[in-house]
Amino acid sequence: RAMGRGPATVVYIVAGVDLSLAILVSRKPESAPDISVLELSLTSRELDDWVGLNDSSRTSWFGAYRKRDTLLTPWMEVIALTMRNCSRRIMEPIEAELLRRGVQEAYLIPTGSLSFLPLHCCTNRNSSASVLNERVTWHRLPSARFLARCEELSDVKPEGLVGFADPTPTALPRLEEARDEIDVVSARFVAPWGNYWITPAIDKGDTSTPDTIAHLVDGEYGEVIHCACHARSDDEDFARSGLYVSGDKIFGVSHLLRSREGRGVRLVVLSCCESGLAEPALSDDVSEVNGA
Repeated sequence: RAMGRGPATVVYIVAGVDLSLAILVSRKPESAPDISVLELSLTSRELDDWVGLNDSSRTSWFGAYRKRDTLLTPWMEVIALTMRNCSRRIMEPIEAELLRRGVQEAYLIPTGSLSFLPLHCCTNRNSSASVLNERVTWHRLPSARFLARCEELSDVKPEGLVGFADPTPTALPRLEEARDEIDVVSARFVAPWGNYWITPAIDKGDTSTPDTIAHLVDGEYGEVIHCACHARSDDEDFARSGLYVSGDKIFGVSHLLRSREGRGVRLVVLSCCESGLAEPALSDDVSEVNGA
């Protein structure tokens, strides 16, 4: 119902037994939204096979994400094949319909097993654009409730940002582009507030120690926390999961979870490889890096 400064179009994707549906919602100020349905040639069984929910021995997205080769297919080929399938069967038909309507920006809310897949990063076979996001700007969201809450907060005090990127020294591969990422993100959080300016608190390089990061995330003005680094996800022992900081030390996700309690943190962005790693065989309530 809420209309903020973001796109007016919301796309829900729902996988069904016989086919899948893309529900296109065009929000309008002061009136009921227009709702239309686009049929997609994809069944929930096919989708679960892609993701790896039906048979863990099959070549699947989760097997490939954990770099598990099979006798038939290397894991990198599985990732490429899954993304091509997602593009051809799901995202390209939706993109074509949005462009036909003149829509160039939209929110994307995948449901069920679809939420495991990076649909907004699909490649485009039918255009000179290398990825779908070059023709339609997608904003991926976990739910409509999340969108409504963000828009409720859009007119209050400008939010503060704290974050860190590419900690050094490290034995892990350097993440030079993570520094560019944090610079681009932090530029959006410089804002006037009364007689003052709100500026982000960012840490990069060899000063990103566990104590320094704890000081940042425990501060009073970081409603948004952005971390661009390596991470470790441990399904068996949640306490061993965390983010790699200077000297390859672990900043535990348990600290990140505690830091959010009672201090108004709205959003934590983990731009870290294993922070997106999930175990589809486990229940939704299992504690993982992204769950903190």
